[in-house]
Amino acid sequence: MTQIELNEFYDEYMYLSIFLRTKKIYELTNNLDLFLLKALKIDFNKHYLQKALQLAKELDGHVPSQNTEYDEIAFRARDFLASSIREMDKNELKIVNQSIDGILSTENYELVEMIFEGMADFLYDIDELIRYKENINKTIDVAQGENENEAQDELIDYSESNNVSKIIFLQKLGLIEYMRSLSPFNTTINSLANALSGVTGIKPSTIQPMLNAMLSKGTSEKNNPLKSIKTVNVVINKLANIGFKAE
Repeated sequence: MTQIELNEFYDEYMYLSIFLRTKKIYELTNNLDLFLLKALKIDFNKHYLQKALQLAKELDGHVPSQNTEYDEIAFRARDFLASSIREMDKNELKIVNQSIDGILSTENYELVEMIFEGMADFLYDIDELIRYKENINKTIDVAQGENENEAQDELIDYSESNNVSKIIFLQKLGLIEYMRSLSPFNTTINSLANALSGVTGIKPSTIQPMLNAMLSKGTSEKNNPLKSIKTVNVVINKLANIGFKAE
């Protein structure tokens, strides 16, 4: 497969059936070779990073909307860019950060949404296949004499979850609802955002709009992370993998 054909597969991924998606990944990774699975994930991230960067460059200088509220897609865009472009030229990074802020309420909204929503299906599927393959390897190790109890009680690393996912994790675990029953969090959302910033490593200014949309009646729903159905389902599935049934 050429790089052009691989890029076409990435771009069309969200429109393919689960069968065709899985079949193609099996073919590309030599029947789920773990090294190739991880390499495919990295290559996919780079592909979408280039799409985001190109879009940001094209929109450089665009006048941003007067609406200062953050958008859920902006959170995901920032998270993805921040985690993927650590070695990018600083000037290019500045272009990305400035441009993403200004494009969400324009005619380019659907294009930005497609870029970052398009990642969700692939990254969820590839992470599940990586976990499946790792579990198979651990089962083989157990058969060869590894401690069976240790293998069954495995540690699953979800530390790289993006900001929106982290807030959904807290909500699905009931921690936000519990904290809202305590003082001073029962009277001010800002104090709750400040506390959660210490737990999650997310800036309070990023958490506050999400909490406000989730907890305050009559507030615009566009910043509500629970409205991102795909991300919510990914979090619910991840919690199910560790034995927690989220509502």
